[in-house]
Amino acid sequence: MTDTQSSLIFNNAAQDFATHAKANKFTAEEVLEGYGLYKQAIAGDIPSEKNNSDAVQDMAWSMKKGIARDDAASQYIAFVDKLKSKYSL
Repeated sequence: MTDTQSSLIFNNAAQDFATHAKANKFTAEEVLEGYGLYKQAIAGDIPSEKNNSDAVQDMAWSMKKGIARDDAASQYIAFVDKLKSKYSL
């Protein structure tokens, strides 16, 4: 698979996730898992100044620290596909 194809698949997964998360289709835990994987995939490890944040989203992201961006992107795509199957979306 080319980088362009991977990017397209990742972007489609992100769009699907955002659409269904806004419609409250997922649990809070699922939203946070998706957020953490998404941020790790697009930005890498959480910056040190945010690593000790009390924000729930930052905690979800920090739990993904150390996962390579490509691996996080693959995990994110698989996670979104799993959610789409689980909720018949």
